[in-house]
Amino acid sequence: MSAIDTYLTKCREAINNALNDPDLSGTLAEFGYNQTKIMEGKALYDAAKAADDTQNNLHAKERQASDDYKQLRKQVNDTYTKH
Repeated sequence: MSAIDTYLTKCREAINNALNDPDLSGTLAEFGYNQTKIMEGKALYDAAKAADDTQNNLHAKERQASDDYKQLRKQVNDTYTKH
């Protein structure tokens, strides 16, 4: 798990706790973090998570393309170095 994944997991847990724990919600509201503010934070989290997922998928595709290239290159080399 990357540092970003760990951070996003902690953010998700904090937001879920803030939304689901009435005692915590009340305390946060005293500091200006009411339900609306927490939902704004959740929207930011959702956007960050989606961006991270997209980047992870792109990196996975890039690694796969590189692996495919290496395999094909090896096949070509093996085929033409036999003769």
